[in-house]
Amino acid sequence: MTENEAESSASGEPHVQSAGFRHHISPPTPLNIRGDLTQRWRDRKQLWDGYYLVTGLAKELDAYRLAVLVNSLGQKALETYNALRFADPADKARYECVIEALENHFMGIATRSTNVTCSVREIKRSQSRLTNITWR
Repeated sequence: MTENEAESSASGEPHVQSAGFRHHISPPTPLNIRGDLTQRWRDRKQLWDGYYLVTGLAKELDAYRLAVLVNSLGQKALETYNALRFADPADKARYECVIEALENHFMGIATRSTNVTCSVREIKRSQSRLTNITWR
């Protein structure tokens, strides 16, 4: 029996553990926006992807994942996040869409004033349409 299962069974209440502290690691340091921003974003994104995996953030709701991401960005990158405009305003609440928009911005593909279209959402929508096709 794991420690969490023992705590859960002893108290009768399920043990809830925060994703950010599951493995006692801190989020990556804030993004340094001085120098080669493209390379700094690549490095930060690599650290973030590892943190995301180890902490199990993929299992969390978009709102939780975005809160952790935004709080770890740092002030200057937060300003960029806040200025992002999406073609569909609901995409700003979708983790995959925000990551894609930040990636596009910091890699020089788009600017903050560009209306971002979330290709992740479009791909999922297309996949959904394909699975709903009935062949006669």
